[in-house]
Amino acid sequence: MSELTREDEEFQMLLEVGKQVTEEITHAVKSGEKPKIRKASGEATKSVIREHLQSHSLNVSQNLVYINPSTRRIHLLGLKKGINLNKKFYSSNEVSTVLEIRNNAVGSADRNPNVMIRNRFDELERDTKVDRFAVIVLSRARARPSN
Repeated sequence: MSELTREDEEFQMLLEVGKQVTEEITHAVKSGEKPKIRKASGEATKSVIREHLQSHSLNVSQNLVYINPSTRRIHLLGLKKGINLNKKFYSSNEVSTVLEIRNNAVGSADRNPNVMIRNRFDELERDTKVDRFAVIVLSRARARPSN
């Protein structure tokens, strides 16, 4: 994989995530609270990716939404054209794709993230009948183009 350069959109997104995480940690410390770095990083990553997708005219939901009847909270939804972006609950016929957002800087040593994501998607498909899923990973390196 080649390294990102300052001109890459992905690099700018990583900088924005870093800025938001730093602001959250600074705010927590000034408030006398213990900073929750994993939570801050996850929320910043989802927020930056959502804003990026919307800037490219994609119809995406707010972060942390639901598809009825599932009680599983979802990072982000790709919505069909004309669907309200500001709802918290959607029916399966309003959803085009379920999006799982990941920041490769945050992981878990005791869990395989691929298995966890697959299990989430299997559960959502069973409960909601939505069968289109995508994973978005904000990474420090860019994948090589396939020739």
